[in-house]
Amino acid sequence: MSAYTRYKASLRKKEQTHQTQRINASMKINAGCKICSYSKCADALQWHHTNPDNKSCDPTKIKTLPRLLREIKKCVCVCANCHAEIKAGLHPEYLNEEEEVKKELQQSLFEKD
Repeated sequence: MSAYTRYKASLRKKEQTHQTQRINASMKINAGCKICSYSKCADALQWHHTNPDNKSCDPTKIKTLPRLLREIKKCVCVCANCHAEIKAGLHPEYLNEEEEVKKELQQSLFEKD
């Protein structure tokens, strides 16, 4: 394979990645936060996996569209603030079992006798 052919292939791969990232941002804006309905900035929206056992990777690191779509089906879109609240246990309907166990352990460590 010539250097020019490798160069063109790398450009196609980069363009595919950028296209996937643009589609990801558009999907986050269209979905908006499922808790507070925020949808102004895609960078402030995140994908939260409802079941950690089904998580294969972080959607922000995916470079191909079919893989991104498969991963997003396992998630709900939430803003950064609501995502932090989910992790803190303030929205139990979005809290998965692994996070519930961590929260219970943290509470038991700080409970007074």
